[in-house]
Amino acid sequence: MCKRFLLFLISLLPLSLLAGPPVPNEMDYCGIRLRFTPAGKAAIQKHVDKLTENPLYFNILAEKADLYMPFVEHAMRIMNVPEDLKYICIQESAMQGDAVSSSNAVGFWQFKDFTATEVGLKIETSVDERKHIFHSSVGAARYFSKNYVRHPNWVYSIISYYAGGTGAIPFIKTENYGVSVMEVDETLHWYAQKAIAHKVAFEQVLNRTPRRVWLEPVSTLGETDLWKLATRYNVTVEELREYNKWITASPLPAGYTGSLYIPRKDRGYTFVEDPTAAHVKPLLEPGQEQQSAYYALLASMRKEPEPVNLTLKEPAGTSDIAGTQTGKEPAATLYLQKYRELPPAWSNLRYFYIGKDPLMGQAFVVTTENFDLTAIAGQFGLQESNLRKHNNLAPGEPVPAGRIIWLQSPRKLSYYIVEQEKTLQEVAVRLRKESTRLAVLNHLDADAQVKPGQKLYLRTPRPADEPVILYTLTDDTIDLEKK
Repeated sequence: MCKRFLLFLISLLPLSLLAGPPVPNEMDYCGIRLRFTPAGKAAIQKHVDKLTENPLYFNILAEKADLYMPFVEHAMRIMNVPEDLKYICIQESAMQGDAVSSSNAVGFWQFKDFTATEVGLKIETSVDERKHIFHSSVGAARYFSKNYVRHPNWVYSIISYYAGGTGAIPFIKTENYGVSVMEVDETLHWYAQKAIAHKVAFEQVLNRTPRRVWLEPVSTLGETDLWKLATRYNVTVEELREYNKWITASPLPAGYTGSLYIPRKDRGYTFVEDPTAAHVKPLLEPGQEQQSAYYALLASMRKEPEPVNLTLKEPAGTSDIAGTQTGKEPAATLYLQKYRELPPAWSNLRYFYIGKDPLMGQAFVVTTENFDLTAIAGQFGLQESNLRKHNNLAPGEPVPAGRIIWLQSPRKLSYYIVEQEKTLQEVAVRLRKESTRLAVLNHLDADAQVKPGQKLYLRTPRPADEPVILYTLTDDTIDLEKK
């Protein structure tokens, strides 16, 4: 009855009083001074107002965030990432440890199983660390750090958290790499807009009242029986399960030592460090993002490029990039124009592990010792003879492990990964394409040498803000080198 009356009173308030806190003209966020354009400020304000439009729900969410946020903040500090990233935990799951999305992402930070394993979280029959607030926050910080190395701007690392390191590229401006001041307009990716809005909405309400209940982390000390753990720490099994959703079954795995959260009401709040924190190793050293040679290299690459002087062989006739005879500008001229639309000549190389490519299993697969051409044909319902034809393999020719196998005809592919070809002309012959057109689409010289693993666009131009990508089968790290 009281809640209904409260909601009735809220409904009588003017809309102006229900609006969220105002977005400032500029603010510090993740160590960057964000300066909002009027349109950018308005876009973020809409997210803030949406978050705060229901005061009752907002206050419940803030109270829940108060319960768990100390462990998120601790994880961020240990991992040397900005503490402002903590608000994304609210954005992802509303601080629900057992939240599950429609795409089967789980836990406080909404990890899918393969990503969780990649960042060091355990998922077993009776343990799912995606639902453990400290462990999952360390995993999230590790993922942010990894994407920060790819795109050295924490706002872009946030976009990468949603879209992936490769998927974030269309929404990134490389001139903002390593900056301390950044203009934000309405074109900023919506996920980053919401992340900023969460800070605006929640920053002033967290830690505002004494905690009625707080959580004390304690070690399981290798014990696997929940009843014994509950008895040891003087709580019920029900309470143990309520605040430790990461325990999905009993008993715990033999030899597993983790941290339990014990609800405390009998004494005032005191922060207690997670007993597993001593084993956490950050990817970034303190201050590395300001002091590393990586940033020095980026700074040097932002210098004005020298004028581009290219000598191209004029193709036979005066065909345009579509290859038809015309009186329009010759292909060489079009190529020069395309080249000058690129980021300057310092455009870098990026190395990606091929198994993380978003088209893996759709446009191509990679053979292993147990996943040969016959197995690939069977899994995808294709004829082995067609696979051989698509991949320029003779009948009966052995296919070594680690070979890229295209599932479609080269003529239908959107992009191609170079294997052993040495020149762009040789690739063009293999794909039955015109080398001049490949040069235009990929901003390359028509006589260019291409490297094994290099990604070439076949239908659309390589985005101006996308670096030259090289894929590797042996390393999932990302390096940067001057071209």
